[in-house]
Amino acid sequence: KKGDAQSPTKEAKLQLPLCTLSVQLEYTPSANDKRDSLYEKLNEVSKRKAAAIEKLRQSAAAVNRAKMAESDEGKGKGGNVVKAGFLNKSKPEAKAVPFWKRWYEKTIGPQSMMWVVGPIAKNYVIFIGCSVFFHYKGDLLALPPPV
Repeated sequence: KKGDAQSPTKEAKLQLPLCTLSVQLEYTPSANDKRDSLYEKLNEVSKRKAAAIEKLRQSAAAVNRAKMAESDEGKGKGGNVVKAGFLNKSKPEAKAVPFWKRWYEKTIGPQSMMWVVGPIAKNYVIFIGCSVFFHYKGDLLALPPPV
């Protein structure tokens, strides 16, 4: 009987599951994790941008070299479009504007402060004037007593 007691442990027994357990995990990244991922994306984009700009500079330099070589072969000597020293020309001196004209432009001219601010200030002036009138002379607006 000793052999019978050991034989069931040596034999493999089939074990059936009693229940099924489903686990769902949810990960919410912290602010630092979000910031780190954004910095990584920014670094990647910055590297791509720098590479694109460098490639653009190289192609622009190649185009400029080609244009210079073409212009040197075709034109030869001369052919300046802009005369040397054209920026050094002196401008004619402005004449002094008469006092009356300056006064007119500042006070009652079409671009003066009166025409620019006047339409905006008109409503405020009317409101303040009416308020002062009603406060001090409101009795003039009173109806006479019935007769």
